[in-house]
Amino acid sequence: EDMLGIKSILSPDTAPPHSEKLTIVVAGVGRIGSALWRILGEYYNVIPLDPQEGYAVPDHIEDVDHLHIAFPFSDIFEKQVVSWIKRLNPTCTIIHSMVKPGTTRRIISKLEVESGLRIEDNVVHSPIMGRHPFLTEHMATFIKLVGGVSKPATTIASEILKKVGFTVMAMDSCDESEWAMLL
Repeated sequence: EDMLGIKSILSPDTAPPHSEKLTIVVAGVGRIGSALWRILGEYYNVIPLDPQEGYAVPDHIEDVDHLHIAFPFSDIFEKQVVSWIKRLNPTCTIIHSMVKPGTTRRIISKLEVESGLRIEDNVVHSPIMGRHPFLTEHMATFIKLVGGVSKPATTIASEILKKVGFTVMAMDSCDESEWAMLL
């Protein structure tokens, strides 16, 4: 820990030997984020991000390959996600949180307006299905719905999740994956 009590983060050079050299960030290390961290950590070097829990953004991070959003929905959720995406510049962002319908589209719209770039192929929604006290062990038995604004976004995120052992069901849109959690 540093003098502020922030837990140190592994260097990208210390990735597990069986992993690809990708920079993966899991934002939120509660029940869902911790489970994702463990699962993804079997394949990649994962950097946890949760300032409230003492996991700050390391200085050496510039461009992130995948950003996994796993913190709870709140009134400032969209603002937080937009801020992290702008700060980390991921090639793919997967929102695992249960959100209100329309959230993923609003996040994409805000990013596109602020950056002037086309972002729709980079952000998807993929909620965690079910609740379980042994979430890490049983997450692989849950089907991961994946919905983006574009088919390429859904395909890319689906492949990322399949690669680490998830069973994936591609949805036609993020609207479907967001509504599915409420039904």
